[in-house]
Amino acid sequence: MNTFQEVLLKARDEGRIDPRILPWDKPVNTGAKPNRSVMENIKMPPQLLALTDDVIGDFQKTIENIRLEAETRSLQVIGITGAVPGQGVSTFAAVLALMMSAIEQTSFGQISQQDMQAMMAGATPKPGVLLIDAHLRGASLHKKFGMAARGGLIEVLEKEIPFNHGIRRISHSGLLFMSTGENNHFNLTPKHLEKLKYYLGVLKTKIEFVLLDIPPLLQYAEGITLSKLCDGMILVVGAGETRWEVVQEAKRVLEKANVKLIGAVLNRRKFYISNWVYKNI
Repeated sequence: MNTFQEVLLKARDEGRIDPRILPWDKPVNTGAKPNRSVMENIKMPPQLLALTDDVIGDFQKTIENIRLEAETRSLQVIGITGAVPGQGVSTFAAVLALMMSAIEQTSFGQISQQDMQAMMAGATPKPGVLLIDAHLRGASLHKKFGMAARGGLIEVLEKEIPFNHGIRRISHSGLLFMSTGENNHFNLTPKHLEKLKYYLGVLKTKIEFVLLDIPPLLQYAEGITLSKLCDGMILVVGAGETRWEVVQEAKRVLEKANVKLIGAVLNRRKFYISNWVYKNI
């Protein structure tokens, strides 16, 4: 039984789930205190200023674990999903991406469409983080960031706009973002998948990390299909909301599809992220 199973089993038996980030395959020192000074030495996005020391510490551990995985494996495209809806996946993805981009100490403040076009054509950019909203049935990241849905992934896949034109910068941060797009009748086809696979391959040579917000695995077939395009997946579990059997089934589905589960996050939203962040991110 691995760490993921042991901790979830313990939580089930005790009738609770710890809201902390869990140890992964290569856990960092979970006894270390949150190092707020690390975040104070870089330009924190204003969207994250309300985070507590504990939450900052949890996300620091998550990012360090991602980096440990990246050092030993080709890990650049990371999917974030849940077994079922309502796990806080999109909020977790937004906070993780914003903090990762801040820790990178990378400023895309002066980036232009010409710069993005050059990047895709072969110019080497600074390291950075791109967050793609691939939740084609329940997109919410554009709302959290105060942006329009149109002009994103769907339009790129349907050849309405070039890929670099679908990438925007989140204000007052170094984070790059691509919305889902706008098409209520969009169906993800094999041709779309091949195109997205190609673009992700190009991005892996141009930017350090690409994060994808992916639909729930057990609700939409697109969830597992998109997961196959990722180097690894993070599974977000809602504390006290998701049955043990459901989480195990999601894990089994990933394993059956030969998708690597690189980590699990137990998210207890009322203790984990403040209401201010939910309303203002």
